[in-house]
Amino acid sequence: METSLLKTLSGKHRSTVTKMARCHKAMIETPVGPRTCLQVTVYRKPLVARFGGIPLRGQYTAVLTDQRPIMASAKRNELIHRLLANCCEICQTRRT
Repeated sequence: METSLLKTLSGKHRSTVTKMARCHKAMIETPVGPRTCLQVTVYRKPLVARFGGIPLRGQYTAVLTDQRPIMASAKRNELIHRLLANCCEICQTRRT
């Protein structure tokens, strides 16, 4: 994914992949430790875009809580209610 991003950027700026990697490579501090990422900073606003730098570690003490699925029932439409009424809609007489 990182190489694909670098190839896209180098094609856009008509440069090479190694120049783009050298220009945008940065070290960020994470709770796990320092990680390398690709970082672009726009100085008009304090805008920083990062790709990577996320530690992929499992949380071995995490507790999974499964919830029961909600069973959805299909409600009857108006036609079914009218047919089950056993009543004539014109003269209002009941059928037995």
